[in-house]
Amino acid sequence: MGDFLNLIENIQKDKERFSELVNKMDPLICKYMRILYKDEKEDVRSELVLALWEAVTKLKYAENEGQCITYIVNALRNKFHELYRNSRKDEYGNLVVKTI
Repeated sequence: MGDFLNLIENIQKDKERFSELVNKMDPLICKYMRILYKDEKEDVRSELVLALWEAVTKLKYAENEGQCITYIVNALRNKFHELYRNSRKDEYGNLVVKTI
């Protein structure tokens, strides 16, 4: 079994090991934080870590390490897209489109 798959199984048994996964996924989380520069960085980070936690708790079966990593990365990407869409809205909920 792969490193990620073992880590996920250990996290599902012992919740204290979640910080190891956050450390492994930190480069991707930081990348999304930089792109969402307008928002508060700590808020974005906490939203992405929460999405990571939800992905780990919902992951019931992974045949190999690739499936596990893909599931986690897709969960983070989906949360990023949600945050990005919300950051482009004004205070009334209307989408702000910038024209050149």
